[in-house]
Amino acid sequence: MAVPIQRLRRRNHSTAPSAEPLSLSTTARPQERELLPPAPLPSPAEAKPQRRKLPLNCSGCGAFSQTKEPLESGYYDLERKGVMKWLDPHAHRSKPRIMSKDDELVIAALHGLKSEGQLETLGLDPSSMVYKRELEASTTNIEPQAPPMCDRCHKILHYNTGGGKGPPVLHPTIASLRETLEESPFEYNHVYHVIDAADFPMSLIPRLNELMGDIRLRSRNRRAPNIKYSRNRLTELSFIVTRADLLAPTRAQAQTLMPWISQVLRQAMGDMGDRMRLGNLMCVSAKRHWWTDELRDRIRSRGGGAWFVGKVNVGKSQLFEAVFPKGDSKKLDKSQVKVWPRHAMAAESIGTTDNEHHREVEEALMDKDVPVGDLLPPSRPLEQYPTMPLVSSIPGTTVSPIRIPFSGGKGELIDLPGLARSDLELYVKEQYRTKLIMTERVVPEQMVIGGERSLLLGGGLIRITPIPAFRRDYMLYNFTPLDAHLTSTWKAIAVQNEPQSQLSLRLNNMTTPEASENMKLAGTFSVKYDITKERAARWMEKRGGSSSIWKMPFRVVGVDIVIEGIGYVELVVQVRAREYESWLTPDSEFQGKLGNRFRASKNDDGPDWPKFQS
Repeated sequence: MAVPIQRLRRRNHSTAPSAEPLSLSTTARPQERELLPPAPLPSPAEAKPQRRKLPLNCSGCGAFSQTKEPLESGYYDLERKGVMKWLDPHAHRSKPRIMSKDDELVIAALHGLKSEGQLETLGLDPSSMVYKRELEASTTNIEPQAPPMCDRCHKILHYNTGGGKGPPVLHPTIASLRETLEESPFEYNHVYHVIDAADFPMSLIPRLNELMGDIRLRSRNRRAPNIKYSRNRLTELSFIVTRADLLAPTRAQAQTLMPWISQVLRQAMGDMGDRMRLGNLMCVSAKRHWWTDELRDRIRSRGGGAWFVGKVNVGKSQLFEAVFPKGDSKKLDKSQVKVWPRHAMAAESIGTTDNEHHREVEEALMDKDVPVGDLLPPSRPLEQYPTMPLVSSIPGTTVSPIRIPFSGGKGELIDLPGLARSDLELYVKEQYRTKLIMTERVVPEQMVIGGERSLLLGGGLIRITPIPAFRRDYMLYNFTPLDAHLTSTWKAIAVQNEPQSQLSLRLNNMTTPEASENMKLAGTFSVKYDITKERAARWMEKRGGSSSIWKMPFRVVGVDIVIEGIGYVELVVQVRAREYESWLTPDSEFQGKLGNRFRASKNDDGPDWPKFQS
């Protein structure tokens, strides 16, 4: 038997009761559904909600937003689903649930109750009797927090392709980076020169301190001044060797390489390297989080402008994400900084088929309250956990400086576009270009080469051949992501001259057809660095350490052939001790002793050293 409930009253608060009582029984007449209160009309604000605007810059690459050139950076397709949801999230909500007849009857009965306590006395829960509209509204009001990235970054992130059909990304020059640094709004600036450990020190920019504005480096003279203001600004420089996990498997082993890294860096700096102090040198790994906490603390304590400068694909964006001080912006106030205004941005660069979207995008890009410099774009709003730059192995992912403030506006971390590294990828097929980047540490296989044989890397991209005059057996270790293949020298030359031959196809030749026309000899390299102590440690342990290195009947010499942007190949050969001493010049201080690993004989180009051609 149905329990009668109080009669329904109309929405207009009329005191006239309805004709018959309504019960929870499902045998109610269909005409009673017409007495349901009409749905309330939406307010004008809900009827036409305010649409969002496109971000001023792409959060992935830093390019200015535009809707006219699909092949250029920063292009947003207004028909893309993610972009449409960001511009108008209310128009893309999920469809409301269609209510059944039983739900309408239950809702009508619940509207007639004076208080919810009547159902509780009967042991009924109103929330379990009907689909709650407020729950549906709360789920449909969820809006994406992070703004969408441009189409180029979207393809790089999801499809690992940067839109190769478009024009190539232009890399900046060192002069443009210097002009960008001069637009810094901070009095204190610190430049972090990011160097890749995979091809160290090929990614080093010589004389960067002079090219970026006469930055003073600390000399070995402790009494010399180490602070120099220029145009009422103080700029300092630090060297950061990234991706240290490619050099050693553990953090402790990577720490032992710091003396070698310092010595090689001094040699690469030339005459300046002997006079400078390297207290500003760090070796980090963003992937393994080695020493990233120390670098983050330095950036936070220094404040001001922290600039990441380096070549492409050295790991700047990945390091940016690892060392950015997140979650320390307690007071979310806009940083009170000023930059020079820029009038070069015009509305003609914005074009779209939708007039309303066109006006909104134009207003976003032509916002007069946003400070924009000639080369330095505006800073992002202060956030606790901002969107980080896009990390990809495709060269030139970052096309414009990306500024993100931290510590309540105390400083900014700026990721600058990378300088051009090498043009080797231009002669590699597009489907193989991602294989040129070393992403994980390589455990090489020992290969023995001798006689009329050569080593091919990448199916013919690089050829390493020993000079026939030195008929010895060499040991090779390939520390590159390229596939290695040992073959006879005449076959290796034929593969490089004919990239489309059957032999080249069997070796998966990565080179383009026009690469053979531009193939040249890179140089002749002498195997002259004494590494006997490192290679013969086990030989000495077998003799209980009684045998001295100076009395060994042999020497082990080697050399690393570094390939810019790819890695290096280690060449090792064992020679007699008397033969090795004869190769040293009479005035060499190392004659008759163990040669220094970092400093070879003065006769570097002598004809007696074992040599390789590449």
